[in-house]
Amino acid sequence: MNKRILIAAPVALFWSIAAPGAPTPHQLSDNAPQAAAEQEAHRTTIARAKQMEDGASVKIQGVLEQKLGEDIYRLRDDSGTLNAVIPGTVLGNASIAATDQVIVTGALDKKQKPFRLRVSYLEKP
Repeated sequence: MNKRILIAAPVALFWSIAAPGAPTPHQLSDNAPQAAAEQEAHRTTIARAKQMEDGASVKIQGVLEQKLGEDIYRLRDDSGTLNAVIPGTVLGNASIAATDQVIVTGALDKKQKPFRLRVSYLEKP
């Protein structure tokens, strides 16, 4: 019985030390998907992205110059072009003209030929 008390006391003390109002490790904020994508992505150019490994998280600023398919667009920056998969849920109701600058965040999918950027977040600067 004394052993149980000795073990329970430090555990109870540990849990009571947590800062009031601090989120628990599993708690997410309202902008968690955006925040996670922003933290992991590396700001780069299309030319540099072409040199990166499959699955790398990138953030690229460019122009969506042409719609190639249902959710596939050609993204262009000063260094080249890249196909970007932008699901309707990411694009939302945004109206984007062929001359509008956008910043896209996503992961490179080099298993596709030609390889693509799977966009998880899109914004207009």
